[in-house]
Amino acid sequence: MNKMKIKYKLRRPTKSDLKSFHKNKNDKTIAKNMFGPKYPLTLNQAKKDLNKLILDNKKENTDIFVIDIDGEATGMIGLWEIIPQLKAKIGYFIGKDYRGKGITTEAIKEIVKYGFKKYKLRRIYGNVKFENKASARVLEKAGFKLEGIQKKNGFKYRKYFDEFLYARVK
Repeated sequence: MNKMKIKYKLRRPTKSDLKSFHKNKNDKTIAKNMFGPKYPLTLNQAKKDLNKLILDNKKENTDIFVIDIDGEATGMIGLWEIIPQLKAKIGYFIGKDYRGKGITTEAIKEIVKYGFKKYKLRRIYGNVKFENKASARVLEKAGFKLEGIQKKNGFKYRKYFDEFLYARVK
């Protein structure tokens, strides 16, 4: 049986994304696997997070997009810590209703192509919490290679955790 391809577009976040951004980021899995968010995510915290993404886009070393499906901010993807002609860090999430449909993999491929072209990057890397097998698999499907395990690389909920380090080089 063929998987029906879901159409999405990458666009800049706006304040009008608040309702759908909150709905899609307010998720136990996202909270568990990302550094910042807590669950449940309040509307006020989602507003702060969204405003920060909008402001971060004004920085030279950050380039962030929402994953838009039918006008809804279903997720986010971007490059952080950009050093032109060298490297950048990738980050992303997608709401639970949109997982397992290939959207994130395709969005990662698109951002990688964009980053290599716009910033002339040689390397795009991402960290994945050790137990987040789904995110590791998405990076692998997008052409990233596992470079190693970073021991005690993060701290959340009063615990240190290990992370996989993935990268794609040009």
